Amino acid sequence: MRRLLETGAGSVVLTEGKAGAGYYSREAASVNDSHPGKSSGKPADHSVAAIHVPALDVPAVDTTGAGDTFTAGFLKAASLGLNPKDSLTFAAACAARAVQAVGARSSMPYLADVADFIKLETAPLES
Repeated sequence: MRRLLETGAGSVVLTEGKAGAGYYSREAASVNDSHPGKSSGKPADHSVAAIHVPALDVPAVDTTGAGDTFTAGFLKAASLGLNPKDSLTFAAACAARAVQAVGARSSMPYLADVADFIKLETAPLES
């Protein structure tokens, strides 16, 4: 992941199965060695910003297509303007819905299904 960022990728999304998923990006910061806090215009060493979301705990029937569904969910959420953390959360919900059914294509959830699932999963937290 770090190598991808070092070779020019602006960000990397990494799925980690039951451990969840992460979004990693390079932080573009400038530093001045002699005056901390003041920019010299020189690029800093690339540090990595990370966002992690846990996988949703659902009974898995078939994991075929879970990664593809996660990727499609992340890209859809990002295309709708969601930030990386919310895009990861949406993608995790897509994958969670997908593993609850058999098959790769037939288990791909619809947008409304995922939105309802997210509401259902977060409802106890909002109370």
